[in-house]
Amino acid sequence: MIEKISLFWSWYFELVVRTRLNRVSRNDDEGDVDSLGRLSIFTHLGRAFGPLDKSRFLYEDEFYAAELYVLINCEEVLSYIKIFDVIVNGDVVHISEDELEKVRDARFVKWFKNYF
Repeated sequence: MIEKISLFWSWYFELVVRTRLNRVSRNDDEGDVDSLGRLSIFTHLGRAFGPLDKSRFLYEDEFYAAELYVLINCEEVLSYIKIFDVIVNGDVVHISEDELEKVRDARFVKWFKNYF
């Protein structure tokens, strides 16, 4: 109950008062990068996560997941996602939203690379 009350009242605090509604995510350094020539997903400053002296190559499935995450979360790519969805909807009659999402997860990155 206290949590709900504090959440309600946090709508009325000034922006300088940190609350759950206006706090910055833990890896955001509260700055912006010059967006010239960058995808929208890369315009926010951040900080490294984990030990800096350890690095490794990603496995193929990890790399694919990272590619998919970046593409799906770029404003610049949204129109291509819609094109892909229309194509899949044309190929598969009565596809559900869950099935479409699975197809997108499995094939969008390759399709996007071949589109150009």
